[in-house]
Amino acid sequence: KRPAPAGSVVLKQARVVTMKGDEVLERADIVVTGNRIAALGPSGEVKVPPGSVAFDLKGMTVIPGLVDVHAHPHYSAMEIFPEKKWEYVANLAYGVTTLHDPSAHSLDVFAEAEMVEAGEMIGPRIYSSGDVLYGGTQAAQYAKADTKEEVQQAVKRMKKYGAHWLKVYQQPRREQRIWFVEAAREEGVGVTMEGAGELHTDLTNFMDGFTGLEHSLPVPLYKDVVTLAAKSGTAYTPTLIVSYGGPTAELYWYQHANPHDDERLRHFVPHDMLDVLGRRRPWYPEEDFHFPTVANGAARIAREGGRVCLGAHGQLQGLGAHWEMWSLTMGGGMTAMEALRAATQAGAEALGFGKDLGTVEVGKLADLAVIDGDPLADLHSSAKVVFTMKNGELYDSATMNEVWPQHKQLGRFFWTR
Repeated sequence: KRPAPAGSVVLKQARVVTMKGDEVLERADIVVTGNRIAALGPSGEVKVPPGSVAFDLKGMTVIPGLVDVHAHPHYSAMEIFPEKKWEYVANLAYGVTTLHDPSAHSLDVFAEAEMVEAGEMIGPRIYSSGDVLYGGTQAAQYAKADTKEEVQQAVKRMKKYGAHWLKVYQQPRREQRIWFVEAAREEGVGVTMEGAGELHTDLTNFMDGFTGLEHSLPVPLYKDVVTLAAKSGTAYTPTLIVSYGGPTAELYWYQHANPHDDERLRHFVPHDMLDVLGRRRPWYPEEDFHFPTVANGAARIAREGGRVCLGAHGQLQGLGAHWEMWSLTMGGGMTAMEALRAATQAGAEALGFGKDLGTVEVGKLADLAVIDGDPLADLHSSAKVVFTMKNGELYDSATMNEVWPQHKQLGRFFWTR
């Protein structure tokens, strides 16, 4: 059974960025009944069910929950599952309500995803490719693909495991990669890949019908590539935070921000995870950073009608998704609205969940982030998440204590002292 809250809750007087086009409701009420949005409209004009609990969000902004299409919340196969996985909680604390991990241990990720679905573990919605279908013969995840029949067998195996998208990784021949696309289409699952920074391999990805392309097109783009990527229908997740071609967005934000002393991060992330680059980081001249060039190409693809998604690669759980979103606006890249769309609606539609997630609309699942401020005026305010709602359950994002429909303390992590 999937748990769903009983009763209704009203989020009142909020600015709502619905992600339906460029729609912004400056002062609106959202009624959530169970785990879905039951009503939305001008504040004071929405019919509220009797007995509803209300939260006044005056001065705050509600956006859809963030969708991280290329997340790595990190798994350790063969180990005991934690009661609370800090990576999951940290992402929820920053408004990330859906994760897709395109390379994870199948032994961990599918079972933990089911535990989250069943309410046995707190976390975002978890989806994954499971173990990648690797072409390198020395890799533990090696997938033999010498014939189309072997490819079909590999695809059926991963589908039964629970893979929503498959991940084709370094299969050397284009013929093999096309077999995976065809087999995935036959089985009704998505299939993504990465070209490892080789532009010519990336271009075949767009031509051959892959559902997604992971990681960056690493060079300045001209109209031919922009048009191909946009018209292909392939979802492009540039992961600027680890972008190929030069110093990355991760290093930029460590250089320009101070995540080591961020109170919320220190609450949810083990201290030794923050020390590595938080205390000692390399320094680069501003003009050396390459990811703004990639961001510019991604923005142009999106404006041509392509689907560009957010992927934070697990570099810094939770806050990293916001770093990625902010990075999309650099180098003459996206507007704040375009970056928010990449972080919400585009990712939900790419994963096949557009009917239920990605916008604030009546009938959709109640996955929301409540921000202190207006991210359209200052996108950097997106990280000031006051409340996270996932599946109708509302959390105080600073503590991740549940405040609706129950009052439940998060408790301690196994590593806290």
